[in-house]
Amino acid sequence: MSNETFIRNLLYKYPNLVGLELKNNLLYYNNQSCNLNNINLANFFRQNANLTKDLNILNSEEVFNIIACHCQNYEAPQYLLNLDENIIIKGLRVVNHQNKAGIFNKYLYLIDENDNTYLVKCDYAIDAFNYYEENINKNFQQITISMLNKYLSQFAQNSKVYEQDIGRLYQIKDYLLEPVKDQLDNYLKKIDEIELKANKTSEEIELLNQFKNQISEQKVQNNHQKYLRNRQIKAGYFNGFIIIGLVSLLGIILSLLLVKGR
Repeated sequence: MSNETFIRNLLYKYPNLVGLELKNNLLYYNNQSCNLNNINLANFFRQNANLTKDLNILNSEEVFNIIACHCQNYEAPQYLLNLDENIIIKGLRVVNHQNKAGIFNKYLYLIDENDNTYLVKCDYAIDAFNYYEENINKNFQQITISMLNKYLSQFAQNSKVYEQDIGRLYQIKDYLLEPVKDQLDNYLKKIDEIELKANKTSEEIELLNQFKNQISEQKVQNNHQKYLRNRQIKAGYFNGFIIIGLVSLLGIILSLLLVKGR
């Protein structure tokens, strides 16, 4: 099932998720967007039992965040190839592999000069392939793993630390799948270890304060959302009582009219 069909069915079944929109495999909500090219939503929801179970009580923003965080890379990208750097590459192509959660990862399929094959994960596989294609026949040059890693090392500066998103991940921790769940668990374990230390560095204290501030801000947001939901529920009950009361009153009036008519 395509992502577009899945979202259409999801919105039809759960009207509480109004505001989610999918165009050109980009999921939109409230001026935010995430690219769904590396995720199959049908498989993702099938694997995420907690999410599927709670769809009727989650709001659009929460579901958007759950999907979006699994479309991001919350660890340093894997760019260098963990292979013997003297290997001469005879053939190379990019392979997309989908895990059980429906998330795609990029791999390089290599053939060396002795026709041995290798399959290695590489987040910059397309860049590596383009480099190989552009240089393989240039001046009769042979491309080695060492040369490819030297080229890929430029992407090390693109590694990002997503500590600023910990509060958002913590809010939806019950709906995280691997590898995002493991990355959050490792971060929380690191926080616990720092808290137990008698002598903390200034960097560790700053990290603890940052974490506590994010969690506090998230609690405020959660309490506000709960207040709004409770108000909507109470308003729904109130409107329901009014309707029931009006129907009962009309029933009594009709009964009196029938009695008088006799």
